[in-house]
Amino acid sequence: MLIRDGSVYFLTVLTMNVAQLVVVETTRQTYLTPFICTLTAILMSRMFLNLREAAMGRLPPWEDLGHGISQ
Repeated sequence: MLIRDGSVYFLTVLTMNVAQLVVVETTRQTYLTPFICTLTAILMSRMFLNLREAAMGRLPPWEDLGHGISQ
């Protein structure tokens, strides 16, 4: 799962950056930049969360929610 998700994140970010380069070079417009920066940050955060989950193992359901509920 980690390799698949990492590949999808990488290809998505690569595609968005290539699209931004094409748009900037052909039209000199930078309207994609805020969208690409935001989506890149979200995708990388999800990738780091997946890496953390793989390193630490799965947490019990009550810890996944972050509510501090203990049994």
